[in-house]
Amino acid sequence: MIEIKQGKDISTVGREVQERMMYWKGADQPAPPRKAPTGDRYLLFDYDVGGLNNIRIGWEMAAIAAHESNRTLVYPPREMLYIVNAEPSGLDYYLNMERFHAGVSALSMKEFIQRVHGKHKLPSQLVEWAASENDANFPKGIYEKFRREHMKSVGSDDEHVCDIARYQGSAKMLYQDPKQARIFSCGNWPNVGEPRFHHLGYGHQWKTPSWAFELLRNNFVWHPDAFEIAGHVVEHLGLFSYVAMHARYGDFQFQAHKQPTDTLLNDGWLSTQSRGADGSSLLQVQGKHGFARRVVRKQGLSKAEEAVEAATLAREKGRRALGVVRRWLDKDHNRPIYISTDDRSKAYLEPFHEAGLRVVRWNELLEDAKEGRGPLAGMVEKYSPARFANLAGLVEQLICTYGHVFIGSEKSTFTGYIERMRLYAQAPTHATYIKYAGVDASDKGLRLFHDDRIDEAVETKVKDQIELWEQNGGALNRDDVGALPYGIG
Repeated sequence: MIEIKQGKDISTVGREVQERMMYWKGADQPAPPRKAPTGDRYLLFDYDVGGLNNIRIGWEMAAIAAHESNRTLVYPPREMLYIVNAEPSGLDYYLNMERFHAGVSALSMKEFIQRVHGKHKLPSQLVEWAASENDANFPKGIYEKFRREHMKSVGSDDEHVCDIARYQGSAKMLYQDPKQARIFSCGNWPNVGEPRFHHLGYGHQWKTPSWAFELLRNNFVWHPDAFEIAGHVVEHLGLFSYVAMHARYGDFQFQAHKQPTDTLLNDGWLSTQSRGADGSSLLQVQGKHGFARRVVRKQGLSKAEEAVEAATLAREKGRRALGVVRRWLDKDHNRPIYISTDDRSKAYLEPFHEAGLRVVRWNELLEDAKEGRGPLAGMVEKYSPARFANLAGLVEQLICTYGHVFIGSEKSTFTGYIERMRLYAQAPTHATYIKYAGVDASDKGLRLFHDDRIDEAVETKVKDQIELWEQNGGALNRDDVGALPYGIG
């Protein structure tokens, strides 16, 4: 059985599932030794201002820039991050650090301060913090003042921060501040987060080398704890035997239309006529559902009426999701369905249950686990509530990665990383690219999205891909570089 020394491994999951989930090169061997710091030139960065997958893309791009410029990457201390805020967290909280250090010359902030304080006159508060055993109470304001006075900023706009040449100068200490410019934007976030640096200005594409793709595939791997938790669910549903979907409904800021109602009614999952609870068309009563409770209350609805309308809308979303999923079930409709969604209402699942289908969401798994049932029963006892909560997003991504088919949400970095990991894991369907003409997709490749209209040509190609995978016996080639579709999006 494969052993991962850091933290808890996934050895409580069956051997076949465990080994197949570990897609990175060297997963069947001990991790290589830690890569030593690279000289005395450093790149420091802060966590991005978005959600965890934005933060992840940011630290991935920072690592590529550091490696290309022969610098040692310095990652920030743990802090309370946006959304994942059950307890302080950061890069070393979420990543398999043995794999990370094997590929990236990197130091924690404490290690950096301890290493350089003899050469640079650092504020005493920083030195004292680095010498303490407590990681909390990082004197961030003092650090940022020192940084402004003694380090060089990479730049204050996206063109600068994504110019790989700016990292190759003689400055000993460079820093990247997302409040000035987001290195996250150097990853093609609407697609799968692949690098899109340029060299000496826009129009001069930096061709991503093979080592960068290998780094992303083999050295940026979610923490073994997340693989263990997810492994129990994957084993429960059947490795590559279920339909997985990420259906996000609450985020429309990146859609082409100015009004959310336009997105919903004209292009999205309410674009077909259906009936509301009161017999009226959902297209007519959509204003009652709204996107904020104050909109609903302006319509004069009581709380009971509001609950009925909310359930009606949730049921309609579930019905549309079912229509997408149904095409990918086996002929006897015995294939399980896993849905990662921000709609947690019971009404959302009613169409699936009425069709006699086996459907699972994260909140139902947790409810079962708290009652001592299901694949997560042992996991909620093994991990602290805070760590379990912070890892939930990672776990859901991994569950979706090992489904037979995956249906995602366009322009979601959560979906994008699932698609990327499916490429790495060589899942039955693993097409990655999208080509955008402005904000609209002109070609989505073989990507499947939950609010798209059915495209027979695309679905035929997806089925062909599955057949080829089955002919090859679902083999995994860990030596694959993991090249990503830079320049297509």
